[in-house]
Parts: sequence; structure tokens; C-alpha cells
Amino acid sequence: MLTPRAVRLVLLPAAYLTFLIGTLISAAVFYRTRPFDLKTAILSDLQSPDENPHGFEASATGTALSAILLAPAASLFYAQLRKAHPRLALAGLLLFATGLMSAAAIGVLAPFTHGYTPLHIQLASAAFIGVGAGTWLYLVAARAAPGLLIFQFAALLLLASSATARSTSITAAYSPAWRFGSGYCAWTAGSLCGSWPAG
Repeated sequence: MLTPRAVRLVLLPAAYLTFLIGTLISAAVFYRTRPFDLKTAILSDLQSPDENPHGFEASATGTALSAILLAPAASLFYAQLRKAHPRLALAGLLLFATGLMSAAAIGVLAPFTHGYTPLHIQLASAAFIGVGAGTWLYLVAARAAPGLLIFQFAALLLLASSATARSTSITAAYSPAWRFGSGYCAWTAGSLCGSWPAG
């Protein structure tokens, strides 16, 4: 039976490592023939067959697998919270699951994605905002500390504003807020796991 402890100690680290290793492998290939520049350290470019033709598969695979590894956590969070807060728990499940499915779709579709297509941009927005918003609702239902809720909500607003800008301007892909998004989603899922006892 899946427990919060198993999510914290097994699934979450496995998802993080899978995502990180895939990204690092792709980045190593990406920067093999060019000088390192933080401004070009964009996940979408690492996963692009046009920008990173020999290394995009590692990051794309890591993104898809990390989403799959986190999927059982979404149902666990819902099961833990649905009795006390059924509506919040259901909304959190729908958003969190949408985010994970979008992230998995980005990885699966990477070989067929050329440039910043509208579909890719919308999937990326859905992945970041879905995981972030779903986690925030779960934290509200779990009665997390007010400070954590405020931080999560502020970070979510930052992501939402960046996603809105990105949908109308490709230059927004280079914004610090957008690059912050992937790290925020990983951290926010981890903070949610930490909100339950280690039982």
C-alpha cells in the first residue's frame, strides 16, 4: 500500500533524480559545441530536436518519466484529504493530474516538436500551473502553515503571469520566472509530501 512515507522516500526522490539526470545529460550534449550561457539554459531548448538534436531525448524522457513517477502521489493526496475536504481534494487532484499529464505529453511529443509551437507552450503552462495550483489546493486542504500557503500562492501567481506573457511573446521564454517554474513545481510537490506525518 502506498503511504506518504513511501512517496517521500521513494517516489519523490526517484522523480527528482530522473528529471535531473535527464536534464544534465541533455545539457552536457547541448553545451558540448557552445559556451555555457545561463540565458540559453531553457528546458524547452534542451528538449528540442532542432536546438539539441543529439541530446533532446534524455531530457524529454526524464520529464515524462518523472511525471509518471509522481502520478501515484496525486491519488494518495486525494485519498488522504477527500473525507475532510472533498471539493478541495478533488480540485487539487484534477489540477495536479492535469499538470503531470501535460509534463508527460511534453516528453512524449518532443521528437515531433519543432520550435515554440502553440501546443508546446500551452502544455508547458499547464504542467507548471497544474502542479503548482493542485499542490496549493492540497496544502489548503491539509491545513498547512500560513507562511507556506502564502509563499506557494505568491510563487503560483508569478508562474501564471509568466505563462500568460509567454503565450503572447516568445521572448518570455527567457524570463527568470519561467525558468523558475520547473524548480518550483518540483519543490512544491516535495513540500506537500512533507506536510503529512512520516507514517
